[in-house]
Order: sequence, then C-alpha cells, then structure tokens
Amino acid sequence: MLVGYPPFFDENAIGIYEKILAGRIDWPRFIDPVAKDLIKKLLVQDRTRRLGAMRNGAQDVMAHRWFRNIDWSSDVTQKKLKVRMNETRSSNGFL
Repeated sequence: MLVGYPPFFDENAIGIYEKILAGRIDWPRFIDPVAKDLIKKLLVQDRTRRLGAMRNGAQDVMAHRWFRNIDWSSDVTQKKLKVRMNETRSSNGFL
C-alpha cells in the first residue's frame, strides 16, 4: 500500500483479474524507482525466480536496496510481538 492502492487495482473484480493475468500495473509517476523494482521482483509470475522464493528466501528480500537503511539485527526489528487474546468460551463473537 505504498501508493494507497494495490498493484492491480481496478474498480471491478473483472478488471483486477484481467490486470493480474496481463501482469499490467499502472505505476504512478511519483513512485520511487527502488520501490518499483522491489514490487516488480515480488510479483514475478515464475515463482522460481520471484524475490523471496529462491534459495535465500527472505534474506533476498531483506537485502534489496529498498531496505538498505534497515538494521535487521537491531532490537526493534527482532522484537517479538505479543498478541493478547480475549478468553471466550463461545465463537458467537465472530457471527
């Protein structure tokens, strides 16, 4: 959601479907070229060539230029999130 909408945005589901099949993305002029490169590599159709799905997995994503200022070894990036769960005996809250 870097630009406020997903890469294959369209007003209707058929339009989204057609854009996905065609691999067509309407890039806004203001998008950072490095961000565009990352998104394109994450959306490669051939999963054997897709960034993050190759031998090095997430390490390839983390090494991308878009994340060059992220210190992946810092306490902030290593901090585990704690999810607080409400104790309920019933699943009625989901209906």
